[in-house]
Amino acid sequence: MQEQQLELNLDLAMEQAIAQPALANLSHLWIAVEQRLRLLADDEQLRLAGAAIAQLTEIYALRAEYFLKTWEEKWDEQPATEPVLTDEMLSAFLRQTMSLNLEEVLECYEQHRHRSPEDDSLAGEVEKEALLEWLAHEERQKEKERAIAVAHDESVTEWIHTIRLWLIAHGRQAPFRQLVNDLQQAPTPLSPITVWLGVLLGGFRLQTGPEFYSHDFWVSLPDE
Repeated sequence: MQEQQLELNLDLAMEQAIAQPALANLSHLWIAVEQRLRLLADDEQLRLAGAAIAQLTEIYALRAEYFLKTWEEKWDEQPATEPVLTDEMLSAFLRQTMSLNLEEVLECYEQHRHRSPEDDSLAGEVEKEALLEWLAHEERQKEKERAIAVAHDESVTEWIHTIRLWLIAHGRQAPFRQLVNDLQQAPTPLSPITVWLGVLLGGFRLQTGPEFYSHDFWVSLPDE
């Protein structure tokens, strides 16, 4: 019953924060998320932690947009106007005549006509792969920026330092689940969300476990 009530309270608080981001208390939301996580199993903790990070990121973005819009409305009361340029003012900068040599253009056109369809197809595939790679890079960069925005007011450096010391003491690599469990029981405990953000922002390496069918992944120190 307590678990259901905490879940309802958290969902309601998140919905209200998204609806009115300027009035949202992000510290209270973080506390509510951690209270909910304490009642869940490890797998459920990771699922809820991921969803909570996404919602908190959205609230941060909405707050930033609101405050920026408010600032612009306050200080940009006089809209900027473009200067009026007359023909006389521009006469010294405008060309009245122009000569155009089309020989190179026509030569390129003839070469393009004689190129085989297979060459065109291959070029198209290469361009598509390059575009997909660029889009994937942009998406990863946006995800990283959103994670940094969520943790802006937190002690990120301390989280990363704690994770690094723990990995050094445990052979430089270990299952993520073991890392979370141990740091939750440390003298200064870290929540699963805190550990996950520390791993993402600290440049640690993520890899699959040694067992093929293992559902857990491993965290290791970056190559130095």
